[in-house]
Amino acid sequence: MNKKKNITFISICIITIIIIITSILAYIYSPGNQAELSVLQVQGLIASIKQRHFSQYPEYNELFFSGGKGYEFKNDKNDRLIVYIGGFGWGSAIEAGWSGKIIDALLAVTELKERYTFFIPEKFNRENGVFYGLDTEERKRYTIDNILDNYCNVISEYLSQNNFKSVIIYGVSEGAFILPLLYKRLNIPDIKALVSDAGGGGLTYYEQQRVLLEKLLKNDKSFASVTSKEERMNLQNYYETWIQTFHNQASHDSIDFFLFSPMTYRWFDSITQLRLIDYYENINIPILFIHGNSDIDIPVETTQYMEKNFPGKQFDFYYYPEMTHIQIKQQVYLPQKDITEWVLSTDP
Repeated sequence: MNKKKNITFISICIITIIIIITSILAYIYSPGNQAELSVLQVQGLIASIKQRHFSQYPEYNELFFSGGKGYEFKNDKNDRLIVYIGGFGWGSAIEAGWSGKIIDALLAVTELKERYTFFIPEKFNRENGVFYGLDTEERKRYTIDNILDNYCNVISEYLSQNNFKSVIIYGVSEGAFILPLLYKRLNIPDIKALVSDAGGGGLTYYEQQRVLLEKLLKNDKSFASVTSKEERMNLQNYYETWIQTFHNQASHDSIDFFLFSPMTYRWFDSITQLRLIDYYENINIPILFIHGNSDIDIPVETTQYMEKNFPGKQFDFYYYPEMTHIQIKQQVYLPQKDITEWVLSTDP
């Protein structure tokens, strides 16, 4: 069993500085890296590392399987499970950065912690505290198909070693986007419900960029938090370039980073034309869809499209007018109470 150790603020600062310097130097002097980073990209990568911190998680087990590894927050008093699938990132799945903060919020809910074991599959055997965005091989293998294979192998092996009465899969952002594909591949009858948080499913990723560009040009209120002219121009350039690059459905296998984003062309190419609505059409278990109306990464329209097209299914849709993409304020996640009530009522 692995315990998260207490780390002082000074130690965190020292570790962060070492990681930043080491990562940048390793990239600069590595002959195998062909992708060139702009100043903006380097700044973004450094900011990403700085934003990570070491959460004081409760006790967890680090479990190793033939196809990878995962983290178990064990509840020996109950036989229910929540599998958590986080968002895109170049760090470990257990690190509390970006969408990783949602698992912090879920573990903090007494009603859930006392009722469920939590399991988090790791991405490709990554290690906590290591930044993989400058690793050439890691960028090559980070595609949706590869991450799906990884998750399926780890989750399937974990479930085969345990006996849970019910299983709920909770996906956030990228984890929510691949949720219906993961459900189909697992094909396990014990899965009782799904939670799709900020992932949508009604529009392809390509269609989403067109919606976002149109909303930005119309000065839609969802972009109210984007106040600087420079940031708006960057977003417009991002959406337009993305649409122009991928509109012909050509293959883009480059592992270079796309504009000022942390994603690679190869990752985008693996996700661009997926039509998730075709998968959801064949899913007949309860699903909770969560979305912020002010999300400028994944537009709320992709979830609203799902609601319009599946009125007869056991799908519930919760919208939050002022919430952006996976927004946590003062350690509080706005949908936290609603999620808890929905889970407890769906899995009595």
